[in-house]
Amino acid sequence: LLLLLLLLDSATVEGTSIERRRRFVDYLSQRSRQEQEQQTDRGDVRDATADVEERFVEQRLDHFASVPEVDTPTRTFRQRYFYTSRYVHSSSSSSSAASAASAAADTSTSTPSLRRPAVAASSRPVYAFLCMGGEGPCLTKDVLVSSVHCTGDMIELAKRLYDSTAHNADVHLYALEHRYYGDSYPKFYSGNGTEESPVSNDNLVYLSSRQALADAAHFVSTVVVPRAHNQAKVRVITFGGSYPGMLAAW
Repeated sequence: LLLLLLLLDSATVEGTSIERRRRFVDYLSQRSRQEQEQQTDRGDVRDATADVEERFVEQRLDHFASVPEVDTPTRTFRQRYFYTSRYVHSSSSSSSAASAASAAADTSTSTPSLRRPAVAASSRPVYAFLCMGGEGPCLTKDVLVSSVHCTGDMIELAKRLYDSTAHNADVHLYALEHRYYGDSYPKFYSGNGTEESPVSNDNLVYLSSRQALADAAHFVSTVVVPRAHNQAKVRVITFGGSYPGMLAAW
């Protein structure tokens, strides 16, 4: 009887803990939306995130399949990421064909006080800072402006590298949303073509840190490195806290 009571009590505590975590995530999401609405009313968010671009990259659903079926809708998905060239010098942007599409946004939204005399793009240090997404509320454009995810140390370091006479570096800023979160959900289809839930037991097998690390590796090799004007010298540094911090370290 005592063992049964302990088991029932343990199950109750576990259920309560899960419910509390769910409520806390809902609370964070609601508070984030309220803050964004308030800032938007004041014009803060619109101005601060004007240079942040929302984009998508095609990812394999299973990076470790022996014969990936990449030609079917169920084997790939679109993963969302955010990018800004706020701390990339205009001379470097103009010298890179990969960033030509975003050059106008870059020159129009960069901070004039941070601009320094032009330096040859080939001799300028190049960094790519990648904020690793994780569990929790979906990412928004403010992830590269002011958020709890990565922007404290990441943004401050980018500013210093960009404006420092000793470095005068280019720093590309990225934030990669974790698969199965936000707008980075895979889509699954049954044999008759109807869409299935991505969070069924069978479909959740692709939600793992191992797959997330492979997403990041593919993202770096196909998006981050090609964008840099000096691909041979670009230094990629990952940022994150808690679970995203483990992904960043791994």
